[in-house]
Amino acid sequence: MSDDTVQGLGGAFLYVDDLDGAAAWYRQHLGLELQSWGDSRGTVLPSMDRQPAGRMASTTFALFQAEKPLPEGVRTGRVNFRVRDLDGLVARLQDAGVRTEALEDESFGRFVWAWDPEGNKVELWEPPPAE
Repeated sequence: MSDDTVQGLGGAFLYVDDLDGAAAWYRQHLGLELQSWGDSRGTVLPSMDRQPAGRMASTTFALFQAEKPLPEGVRTGRVNFRVRDLDGLVARLQDAGVRTEALEDESFGRFVWAWDPEGNKVELWEPPPAE
């Protein structure tokens, strides 16, 4: 891959009505410690995939306060998080009353959708075991 092409995802960002409530949900249910970044809450997730420019690659995940109330039921974004133990995480989510939907297993892994309290679809992905 040449240096003048996309190297990976730099970040994923969602707009929410209740910034602190959404941040608390991601902390409680997905273990993401979102720091206060002024008008957003976010974290940097390290990646083991590449080390460009002499540093570990990473992806930023952040929540931003919507400037005006978002229309009810209208959410178009989806964030995909890689997880190690999909079954364990889904069991915890379901025990906490979080809506989930299992998807068909694919050759490139297993997927489950979960919905945050704002109605955003969160995709959880467990890659297949290394051969």
